[in-house]
Amino acid sequence: MPEDIKVPSILGRPFLPTTHAKIDVYKRKITLRVEEEKVVFTSVKHASSLIKMVHMLSLRKRMQLDLEARLMGETLVLNRSLDPFFEDYIELNDLNEPIKLRKNQGDDLMPTIEEGEVIEEFRTRDDEFNTRMDDYPSYYNYDKNIHIDCAHNLEFSCMIGFEFINSNFFPLMYVNVMYKKFHNSIMKDKMVYKGDNVVGSLAKILVLVGNFYVVTDFTVLENMDAYRDEGMGDVIIGEPFLREFRIKAKRFKGMITLYKDDKSVTYQMVRSHPRFKHHTNEQCNKIPPLLKVSDDDMMNEISHPYQKHKGFYKGVLNLGLNYI
Repeated sequence: MPEDIKVPSILGRPFLPTTHAKIDVYKRKITLRVEEEKVVFTSVKHASSLIKMVHMLSLRKRMQLDLEARLMGETLVLNRSLDPFFEDYIELNDLNEPIKLRKNQGDDLMPTIEEGEVIEEFRTRDDEFNTRMDDYPSYYNYDKNIHIDCAHNLEFSCMIGFEFINSNFFPLMYVNVMYKKFHNSIMKDKMVYKGDNVVGSLAKILVLVGNFYVVTDFTVLENMDAYRDEGMGDVIIGEPFLREFRIKAKRFKGMITLYKDDKSVTYQMVRSHPRFKHHTNEQCNKIPPLLKVSDDDMMNEISHPYQKHKGFYKGVLNLGLNYI
């Protein structure tokens, strides 16, 4: 028998002449009897077995959370959101704290508005929304693309082809654009580069945003650098998206709200949240936008972003192969 330092003594066959022993292996019981006295010992599982069981239960719970997180568009760890750069966590409750206007990081940014907030409201075609290139605001860069350190870098989370992605909103683009690499990752029919930056087009693509959706068209590009800085998203939503959605943007607060019928969803850019003030704009851009709880949500007894996430994308797995 191998030595076990945790066992001080081992009683063998010579012990039996002095006592009567009854051993039940399956019930893990040993009964020792001396005349009229008896003692019953019940063994328990080894600590290693308990640890293994706890580990398996924890792993199973983690897998359930990861699956739920994929359906909600974010990685949730015990109802908290991971800060990937400083390896600590933020409580999702903190995301609804009121923020103060501050100058964004970077030397080439526009000054912060001291009093009053400029709100850009983009209405649907039915509301006579008009977008012409001569309406292009002077505060955009002359090359008319989205910069990573610009206040116009507004994102929202959505689902396209069973894949979650953070899309940039750029209302003055007359088309929605998609990176070819992303297209080939979600579609059965792959597109091949043939020498032209415009690889192809997609018609009637379903875009899910929270608990509502829009059907729109996309232009697929080989190279997205002409429209956004390196390291930014692979999907840019433009004017066609506004045919069914009404969008309100608060650039300096880093807020974007999408409306459809009586439903709405609001996202806050990470760079505008005080919790991430120690991050650079490049680091903030790698973190998904933060879902906000609105006053209407509060009236419906939804006080936490996690609760709102649970109502997103319900029934999406029933869409079938026609979705892709």
